[in-house]
Amino acid sequence: MKQLLLNKIVWIPSGALFLIWMASLFLCSPDTRVGLDEFDGVWKTTAENYDDRFFEISDSTITFGTGDATQDIYFIHAVTKSAEDQGTVYTISYDNIEGTKFKISFYYQPSHGGVIYFKNQKDVKWTRLNSMQSKKLSDMNASKKH
Repeated sequence: MKQLLLNKIVWIPSGALFLIWMASLFLCSPDTRVGLDEFDGVWKTTAENYDDRFFEISDSTITFGTGDATQDIYFIHAVTKSAEDQGTVYTISYDNIEGTKFKISFYYQPSHGGVIYFKNQKDVKWTRLNSMQSKKLSDMNASKKH
């Protein structure tokens, strides 16, 4: 009986310490969730292989212009950031209407209206279009559909 009581006395503080440790990890870790305002807009590159491509980030969707005036729209469910040797990496987690999950990671430089380099294509520079350029792109895509 005395041994059973000693076992309970040891396990209760150990369990409490474990819970405190887990809570401290959660509460003290830096917030990795990010808002989308920084990336809001239409992004395009001058790279030849992507002449008719673009992507657009809004508060809830990411749209990829896939050429020939077609586009794929996905629903964003999280944006996170993490520090790496080459800078901060942002990752957008998104899914399609069927629920298939995807992720895309990139480096972002806010200067000059914003520049994005995808982690898997560091040599392709994507820049944010201003509102006139976005409208022109939208009009061009609409005319190609007809």
